[in-house]
Amino acid sequence: MHDAKTSTQYALLQPNSHWLSNLRMALRDGDRKPVCQMICEFIFLCMKMRELPVHYFTSFLYKKGQKNLMAHLGKKEMNLIQEIICDAGAVDILGNKLSFHQYYALHNISLPHLLGYNIYESGFSCKDGNWVRYDISDFDSGSEYLSFVLAESMNKSIFIKPITGSCGHSTKKIRISSHFSLQQMVDTLTFLSKGSFLIQDEIIQHMDLGILNDTSLNTIRMDTFKARGKRPEILSAFLRVGLSGSHIDNIQAGGIFVPIDIENGRLRAYGRNKLMKGARTYSMHPDSEILFSNFQLPFFADVKQLALDAASLMPQAMIGWDIAISNHGPVLIEGNARYYDMQLSDIAYGGYRNNPVFQKALALANSVNKK
Repeated sequence: MHDAKTSTQYALLQPNSHWLSNLRMALRDGDRKPVCQMICEFIFLCMKMRELPVHYFTSFLYKKGQKNLMAHLGKKEMNLIQEIICDAGAVDILGNKLSFHQYYALHNISLPHLLGYNIYESGFSCKDGNWVRYDISDFDSGSEYLSFVLAESMNKSIFIKPITGSCGHSTKKIRISSHFSLQQMVDTLTFLSKGSFLIQDEIIQHMDLGILNDTSLNTIRMDTFKARGKRPEILSAFLRVGLSGSHIDNIQAGGIFVPIDIENGRLRAYGRNKLMKGARTYSMHPDSEILFSNFQLPFFADVKQLALDAASLMPQAMIGWDIAISNHGPVLIEGNARYYDMQLSDIAYGGYRNNPVFQKALALANSVNKK
């Protein structure tokens, strides 16, 4: 019988392990360093970080021109820091989209319009200030619920999101038209009854962001750190942009992430997609052909203030905030804490170990870990 450590090492060496897939992708990249250099650098990071440095590939450290290897964080370190400093109260609120919406609505934070929600067969919508329950396992009651929710939409398009979960999994977009068929009604009610979901009105993004790609809601990821009893601070930000035809900006779906200069809200010169999506570098959006360099994001000062306001209402934590920008200003979509993937933020910044705010979080984690 293997102990936990041996089992982990054994799993890492299996042919189907993620790190081997990452290695194959890196070796196919025409912009990679020589293989001998890659091997030496990988071994160096293994010894220095005392973990299998998969981030050597996923953070693009294998590419030509990447010199400061130790500036970037490994997965083990990211998770450990978050585990140590993140208060459980933040996880409880942020991990449930319904709790998240109710909490921040009480504090007048700008949020997507909530049309309804369901817990399996029980659907709820707000009529005249009162939440009304429907049995969506019954077609008549369920169709009444869905018809009311659709009629309440101001933007003629809704998003159905799982109450728990992230990365766009199980997210469904419905465009509202006069031709919403009986079969569509049945299919949607069946989908809802198999889980717990929020139904939100679509956010109409600012026209400037629509220029980049108008089929997806292009959102900002902004990381903040708040120590107990202190004011929150911003670490970094990047923009996620979807590809033409996709209704989500998710990087897992092949979208692009572009670093933002947090001082002025302008995009940096180059964006990227993830290693397993090609590890490409883009100076412009591949579909709209809009250049990223110096592209000015609207309402950026308000975006930063929204992230700080949201973080100030949380206990001690590092949080990645997802923020959309409408024609009227920023809208808070969700927050991610404890074990959320900081890697894209780390890449976009150029290595979090060089980030002065992250250094404060690291110092706090080290001080707590010594006790």
